[in-house]
Amino acid sequence: MSDSKLSRRSFLRNAVLTVAALPATAALVNRQAWAQEKVDPEGAQAQSLNYVHDASEVDHESYEEGQLCKNCQFYQAGEDEEWGPCTIFGGDLVNANGWCTSYAPKA
Repeated sequence: MSDSKLSRRSFLRNAVLTVAALPATAALVNRQAWAQEKVDPEGAQAQSLNYVHDASEVDHESYEEGQLCKNCQFYQAGEDEEWGPCTIFGGDLVNANGWCTSYAPKA
């Protein structure tokens, strides 16, 4: 029979290593990307902001040529991406060539 006693130092070292490994393990387990919803132009918020997926279809007096989601400060994706999250719509996806009345040019 082996008589191996766990010293206090070994116990504390193992406890610290275990606690330190928990966040890394959780990060690896939760790496699944959740698909974001595309904004529905018929939805209440989209309707109130006159959102359209295609700015060429805009029929609103405040629209000016060249105002597109992809060059708006609220659009959170690169200009070369077709869809990207918008902070106005809670991170839901808008079309890069879309438009709404909350348009604000990037600085």
